[in-house]
Amino acid sequence: MMNKSKLKMSMVLLVVGLVIGFFPTVAMAATNASKPKRKLMAGAYALPITPNTDEFGIPINPDGSTVFLAGFGGPASRPASAVHDDVWIRSLILEYDGTMIIFVALDLIGYSIDQVYEVKEEVEDEYGIMADNIIIATTHTHSGPDTLGLWTGTIPGVNWPYMEYIRGEIVESIVQAYQNMEKARLRFGSTSVPGLMKNSRDPGRVYPDLEVMKVEDRRGDTIATMINYAGHPEVLVSNNLEITSDYVGYLRDKVEEELGGVAIF
Repeated sequence: MMNKSKLKMSMVLLVVGLVIGFFPTVAMAATNASKPKRKLMAGAYALPITPNTDEFGIPINPDGSTVFLAGFGGPASRPASAVHDDVWIRSLILEYDGTMIIFVALDLIGYSIDQVYEVKEEVEDEYGIMADNIIIATTHTHSGPDTLGLWTGTIPGVNWPYMEYIRGEIVESIVQAYQNMEKARLRFGSTSVPGLMKNSRDPGRVYPDLEVMKVEDRRGDTIATMINYAGHPEVLVSNNLEITSDYVGYLRDKVEEELGGVAIF
């Protein structure tokens, strides 16, 4: 069962990894053909947010764990049995001509709008960064902890100590990314990856394009690589009970191995 799933994941990683590796030499287009009069600044940071099944202990689930996986099945159908690989917060800050934009990506099924607003307001109040310029999104992994309260089967549906921990780590990742800021330049690349995914619902349309923004320092070293790809992170399907960032994590690892910096999906 797991062997088949791991084989499927390996196929995804092989193809997508090769495509990403293709970008630096062929498909990247630099934005600084003529030197800008104003400087672009950038910083990135990554923090793991993997819940320990012995931590955040209220409520305790019937099997003794504290985490149910989100994404498949009904309430309490997928108690986490182990950690396959870490789930992460990854932040990127860009600043140009006095305007700052923050991108935050979470390895979670979702993050409620109320919690998004709380983070934005805290960052704006504490650090003066406009809330409207903070973008918080999730990878939508189907094997991460339930952060929406739809799969846990208890009231409250989410583990609030863990949710508070996530909020604090988002702010910390932004602070660390800000401290890492340096002069930067951007490169963009795109390609099509047909046949790698399918849409199980009619009419079966997919968006096969893979798009990348690479952020470099002035030496040409990678600060961050932002990856946009529409494939659902559910390679390990519903019978998986291990916490994982799914293929997204392995894709990021490959990109960081080849290019350096922080990879963000």
